[in-house]
Amino acid sequence: MWFTDAAKSPGPDVTRACVDRFMNAAEPYTADGLPIPVVSGHPATRPTTRRTCLCVARWEDAKGWVGQGDMNATCFDVPQPAYAP
Repeated sequence: MWFTDAAKSPGPDVTRACVDRFMNAAEPYTADGLPIPVVSGHPATRPTTRRTCLCVARWEDAKGWVGQGDMNATCFDVPQPAYAP
């Protein structure tokens, strides 16, 4: 969804520059409220951990998707190892 929104942002004239500009915006990306806001970009220093929250749902035939807990309360500090290709 993030890429789709970025590709739609300039209208019919999609360029890599406009997608990069959308992805690197200073404001957090909210995906219309689906996940918690996400910040993209390259921090000056790599964090050793990052707070990550889960949003879990299950399907019920009579109700559709049903949430399993509060995504703002199901959070963990996740290690952020360095990238090594």
